Amino acid sequence: MTYLFDLLPIGRESAITARELKVLAGAKSTREITLEVERLRKSGIAVCASCDTARPGFYIAESASELSDYLRSLDRRLRSVSQTRRRLGDTLAEMSGQLTFRGGI
Repeated sequence: MTYLFDLLPIGRESAITARELKVLAGAKSTREITLEVERLRKSGIAVCASCDTARPGFYIAESASELSDYLRSLDRRLRSVSQTRRRLGDTLAEMSGQLTFRGGI
């Protein structure tokens, strides 16, 4: 697989999908691409992802502002996942008969 960093465009307007990157990089799957993106992020490369329907995909942040925008989107996702996790934990407790009573008697 061609080194992914060399294929990632700079700036949100130039974002490229995992499917496109898969073809360009000669990867076996889009999962291989997302794993490489995570590896790059963990090494400190500012790889962002856009969910913009006009131009979805991955890109390297062109500015601090683009990276800040992406971090805010991650924060929103974290809050949403946390809320979902809490609710599903409550559901598991209910399903297994381990209800916790809140408040006094």
